[in-house]
Amino acid sequence: MEKKETLLAFLRFLKERCSFSFNKDSFEDRLQLQKKVYVAGFLGLGHGYRFSRYIRGPYSPPLAKDYYSIESEELKRIEDYSSSLGSFDGERFLDLVGGKSTRWLEIAATVLSVWADYCNTFHGEELKKRVVLTVKGLKGSATSDEIPDIFSELERKGLLKTNC
Repeated sequence: MEKKETLLAFLRFLKERCSFSFNKDSFEDRLQLQKKVYVAGFLGLGHGYRFSRYIRGPYSPPLAKDYYSIESEELKRIEDYSSSLGSFDGERFLDLVGGKSTRWLEIAATVLSVWADYCNTFHGEELKKRVVLTVKGLKGSATSDEIPDIFSELERKGLLKTNC
């Protein structure tokens, strides 16, 4: 399936299940969408976008290009989004990100990004320590408990698998 079609289906899911009506003119919405797509990839969303780490966490220029090109009519024509989302675990996604702030999404996505880079090199407590220290360096404004707490939540929710 084409990346943009998956994105449209995911946007429809976000609107119907998360009350998130994406507005491409809103910086906050664009930031949240980038992080939600990234996190959803860890829960089976085969979005096909490549992300790099930027100041505000994982970012995909091709994803930005696609959401800027979406017309409202395209989103309206997606009726059955579930068949377009493949093995995406929407319930786990809702459980994880439901009600979370943009700041939480940004830190969580950054934790997942750093963890994905480190998980084949480090293991156990050493992996957690290095991820937390690296994310702290990237997110200097985060409190001393914020990053370990988010790491632990992602771990409890099964997003940080030992066999990455």
